[in-house]
Amino acid sequence: MRDNVQGIEIKSTFIEVPAVQFTGRTLNKDTQGVSLVYYFGLEGNGALSTSVKDDVAMVRGGTPDLGKFRIRIAPYPIIPKDVHNIGRIHSRKISGVGLKVPKTDVWKAKDAFQDVLLASVQTREFDTRFESSFNLRKKGFSNAQIEMVLNALSSLIGGIGYFHSSGLVSSNPKPEYGHEDSSEAKLGEPYSLFATTSSRPFFSRGSLWDEGFHQLVLRQWDSDLSLEIIRSWFNTMDGNGWRTSRFWATRLAAKPEE
Repeated sequence: MRDNVQGIEIKSTFIEVPAVQFTGRTLNKDTQGVSLVYYFGLEGNGALSTSVKDDVAMVRGGTPDLGKFRIRIAPYPIIPKDVHNIGRIHSRKISGVGLKVPKTDVWKAKDAFQDVLLASVQTREFDTRFESSFNLRKKGFSNAQIEMVLNALSSLIGGIGYFHSSGLVSSNPKPEYGHEDSSEAKLGEPYSLFATTSSRPFFSRGSLWDEGFHQLVLRQWDSDLSLEIIRSWFNTMDGNGWRTSRFWATRLAAKPEE
């Protein structure tokens, strides 16, 4: 296995005898440390269990065809000569973890570890960025209040969408004040809009009136993203000003014509 990004090359052999060979070397001395993860899974009927004691990891299991088996992972007492270029090996940091995944996904080792390990890192990074952006904890807000704001921000970001369709345009865009616009709306030229939505299930389209309030929050979280949305709204302006975005395709999906 050769990983040019991390600068690591690993060679291994696995045969049904006690001798198992493992060698490795670094391709780039400036790379960071590497953790080696052994992944064991059963795609058929059987059971697996893990345990770690005295820096020795044990994987025990059994299947109808193979019978009972045991895998022992222990610290190597001496660093072999052919891997001396790896540098310091923290062989004493052995740990084990068991994961429950659907039988059809047992072979997807990368996905299983990314969901657990990467998600935890991203969660910490999100929390750190959230606090640095809004400083709610420093301002004395409770955990329940912060959780509510986190949910609101998540819903706001998740509701951002890109829309492209023809819009309903009034033939009389400037009715007199106090008078209803009785002119018939017609389909205009197709146009695009990148915007937040007030409610994904009930109002899944951009609204100029709501957008300003949304950007008060979003600009503190990601100013570049906020500017992209504002620029998209500017592109919908014509000689009569702005118009409320009422995309025909979105409207039909929400409420088909009778």
